[in-house]
This record gives sequence, structure tokens and C-alpha cells, in this order.
Amino acid sequence: MREHYGITITSYSGAKHYTVTQLMRRFMAGIGIFLATCFLGGFLAIYFLSYKLDSLNGEVLELQAYQALVKEKNESLLHQQKLLQATVEEKVAALSVMSDELGTIETMIGLNPEPETALYQRLDTASQTASEKRFMLSTIPSGYPLADAHVTSRFGMRNHPVLGRMALHGGADLRASIGTPVYATADGVVEWAGMNNNGFGRMVKLNHNFGFTTLYGHLNKTA
Repeated sequence: MREHYGITITSYSGAKHYTVTQLMRRFMAGIGIFLATCFLGGFLAIYFLSYKLDSLNGEVLELQAYQALVKEKNESLLHQQKLLQATVEEKVAALSVMSDELGTIETMIGLNPEPETALYQRLDTASQTASEKRFMLSTIPSGYPLADAHVTSRFGMRNHPVLGRMALHGGADLRASIGTPVYATADGVVEWAGMNNNGFGRMVKLNHNFGFTTLYGHLNKTA
């Protein structure tokens, strides 16, 4: 095997001769292989990075689409939140008005709840109390038995129109045309109905709750 190689390089200025040994040839071959390997590695790296870049670009597009979707949903949620906030504010205002009106009702029916009492508890108590008072008002006689009452003589001491002296008048005389309806002033049970011989004429007697009794006299007829 030859140990030396001659290389001649000719140019316009002349020729130059170089002697290359076997070791140098191997060295240069190694450098060539190294450069070729680096070139191939760089090419493969560039190809891989290009593929990776395309993949990342695809992921970026997907993320952008997802971001747009999230933004759209977020805007929708913000709109719903504004609607809910408006509804809550409307309910709060309504509750405030209801609380004020409930306070007026509580004052009317004689309730004085504690400040920390919940609104629903106040409403329940007021409802029960109002129902009880309504029951009492419907069963306790009050007012006049005529739709349009004209009082001619009130209850109490008066100058008796027949005896001509002061005497207790045990009722109230009301003026009305014959046939005018006479209504009970509260719910009750009929104890007696018919002619009375003690000056009341045709009379109806009603018994009510809590020991109350009402008499309706001088009637034209009874139903």
C-alpha cells in the first residue's frame, strides 16, 4: 500500500505540488465523514423541527379556537350574571318594600317583632295573628245591621218618649223603610225568633262567640 500521495494544483499563476500521507488521508476522510454526518444530522434536525413547528402551529390554531370559544362563553356568562344581578336587585327592592309594608301591618295588628327576626317568620306570625283577629272581628258584633243606618235614638239614658222621664234605653233605634234588609253584625247562632211581648215586636236574638248577644227588634218579618 502506498504511504504517500501527490496532489498537484494548477492555476493561472503556476502549479503547486502537495504530498499527502496515508495518515493525513485518513484524517481528511474522517473530517469528511464528520462533516457529512453533521450535515445529515442538521438536515434531520431541521426536518424534525419543521415537523414540530407545523404541529405547534396546529396546536396554536386549536388553542386560538378554544380561546375564542371560552371568550364567547365568558361573555354569555357575564350577560347572564348581569341579568341575575338585575333580578337580585329587583328582588331585594321588592323585599325591602314588603318589609316596610309588613311593618305597617304589624303595627296595625299590635305586633312588635325583634329586629333580628327573619322576614319569613315575621310574615308567618303576622299572617296567623291577622287570621285570629279576622276570626275575632267576624264573630264579635260591631257596627249597625243596616247598610245605610240613620240613628234616631242611641243607647243609654234618655227622656222616655212615653213615660216622660229619664230611663235607660237598652239599644239603638234606627230609621228605615219597611222591607229594608237587616243583617247580623257578626256570625252567630239564632237563639230565638218570633214576636216579643216586651216592646220589641217581631224580634231575632243571636248568640255570638266570647259571650256576646245581639237583639234585632221591630222587624216586619224574619227569614
